[in-house]
Amino acid sequence: ISEAKRCAQHCGLKLGQISVETLGLQGAVTKLALESILPALGLDTSVEYEVDGSVIYDGDKPLFRDFTFTADPADDWNITGSERSLPNHMDDSVITINMCLGDQFTGGSILFENVVEVDHQVCRGIVHPGNMRHRITPCKGQRFNLILFLNKKAPTSNAAVVTF
Repeated sequence: ISEAKRCAQHCGLKLGQISVETLGLQGAVTKLALESILPALGLDTSVEYEVDGSVIYDGDKPLFRDFTFTADPADDWNITGSERSLPNHMDDSVITINMCLGDQFTGGSILFENVVEVDHQVCRGIVHPGNMRHRITPCKGQRFNLILFLNKKAPTSNAAVVTF
């Protein structure tokens, strides 16, 4: 039984994710992030980034019978009836890109630092530093997001290792 099905049995909801790599979209989303989004925002494109991401689904009903997304055990969703919210957290990234892919939900805005609230709008993205505290406000319905995490590539060294 998958984590998503186990979660659904436990709370009656469907929560899960599937990686962009599994979807065959790694190259496309990397190009989107590095060649379109970062330059459009005037961010430094000379830095080499690794792009990792997932399509996230949280909803109050199953997508289909053999739901195969897997729930992320790191996500600590608060669930009350058919409402879900995600408490304050920071992402493990330098830059986070969060794109709304569907509009069959209410609520679910992102509240940054408990000060600035940004509503999700279909086909619109929210870009923020990964270390900025944020949370997802209570939402109902079926919500899909494409979340991309950008981290600086680790430097590679051509220097020889010398031991003595």
